[in-house]
Amino acid sequence: MLCLIFIIAVISSCSDVKQPSDAEVEKAYASAYEAMIQWFELDSMPLENYDVWTDIDGIHYFKVSHPAIKTLQDLKEYLQTLFTDSIVNDLLSRNYYKDIDGSLYAAAASGATNPSKGAETHEIIRENSKKIIYRVTVEDIDNADNFAVIGHTVHDMVYEYINGKWVFSSFERVR
Repeated sequence: MLCLIFIIAVISSCSDVKQPSDAEVEKAYASAYEAMIQWFELDSMPLENYDVWTDIDGIHYFKVSHPAIKTLQDLKEYLQTLFTDSIVNDLLSRNYYKDIDGSLYAAAASGATNPSKGAETHEIIRENSKKIIYRVTVEDIDNADNFAVIGHTVHDMVYEYINGKWVFSSFERVR
């Protein structure tokens, strides 16, 4: 009898995952977009001064200006609140950020969005108690034909409950 009660308690606790509200999922997507796309693909984190840099292997690194993220460890810990460890490790392996003299520095970056992408729509799909799909559908535009919409591309960002927290296990650039 005691064994049966224990099994029921374990099963019950496994299904008691608190699902985030739609607003919380949208906020998580916005934070993940800023961290991955803004800080690693289009630009870097805000920088203090473009006139002062440290050169490492021919790359200029500038001191990051962020109210809470002061070191590479701080950046890693923040990213781990948003993404799985494999995504965090991939981002950090790009070496865009380094600790120099106890502070976080970034290699200045400049990217651009895809001009053949138009309006976006967003949808939250609750797969089960531990998996949410954040779907972004983006218009494909023919720039040569008066910006006509010629189709749509769907991107599914997977938001999952893993190791006691909600994180993106799949995330990609949509434009």
